[in-house]
Amino acid sequence: MKKLYVLAVPLFAISIFLLTSCAGDPPASTADYIGIDKAKEAALQAAGISADSVSFSSASLDSRNGIYYYQVIFSNNGTEWEYDVDALTGVIIEEKVLSAENVAEETSPAGSEEIQESSSGSPEETAVSSSGGGENPSSSSGPLDSASALAAALGHAQLTEEEVSFSKVESDYDDGVSVFEVEFVSKDGTEYDYKVNADDGSIISFDQDAELSLPPSAESSGMISEDQAKEAVLSRVPGANVSDISIHLKEDDGRMEYTGRLLYDGMLYEFKIDAYSGGLIEWEAERY
Repeated sequence: MKKLYVLAVPLFAISIFLLTSCAGDPPASTADYIGIDKAKEAALQAAGISADSVSFSSASLDSRNGIYYYQVIFSNNGTEWEYDVDALTGVIIEEKVLSAENVAEETSPAGSEEIQESSSGSPEETAVSSSGGGENPSSSSGPLDSASALAAALGHAQLTEEEVSFSKVESDYDDGVSVFEVEFVSKDGTEYDYKVNADDGSIISFDQDAELSLPPSAESSGMISEDQAKEAVLSRVPGANVSDISIHLKEDDGRMEYTGRLLYDGMLYEFKIDAYSGGLIEWEAERY
């Protein structure tokens, strides 16, 4: 009779073999990545700018939550663009535009691995953050670019780029709609916030805060009438009339102001007007 021999292998040894054989698998082969040059081309195409008119300040391979992307940063005529480009597909996954006067210092996202690509096209790991990662926001997929969104918001505010001291544009989604969130501050201190539809450039909502630019309260000079306050509101909304406005006088921190709302042509406007100078304190608008 033949004897059957069984080799006894400790269970912990099998466990170690399985762990070591499974660890370290890369999320994807770097040979499948589009490369830094293609990422630059995708970023320039999204910005609508030619390569010979920009200065690149950074181009690197990064990862966030297991997703690898190229971060491309370049500047042109005092404006800085920052793009995150999917390393496998070349799709723009995030876009930021900052004016030169107030370019914010951007750092790598927490929990990301920053990898500089060498001239041979192979990535080399240079730094790893020890903190947890954050969610990667989706960017606009609409035909409008950041520069056009800024131009649309400035045009609505009847301002030029020379008349603002700071501007910022970020892509986002609002109720499933691709939008650009545009912020800028005029040189008189008025703050503007806009949401611009990334597909057609229409203004979805906006608000204006001019508290910093108001003169000190001067009760001795008398207050403007309610009718004068209404006229100030109507001058900003062509086509609207007095019957569209609800308004009342109230005190806020020792200062009298007219507050109210106006409904016209599918838009809801809310406002605050200084009761002494007639200056606009706050102005918000959104579709309803």
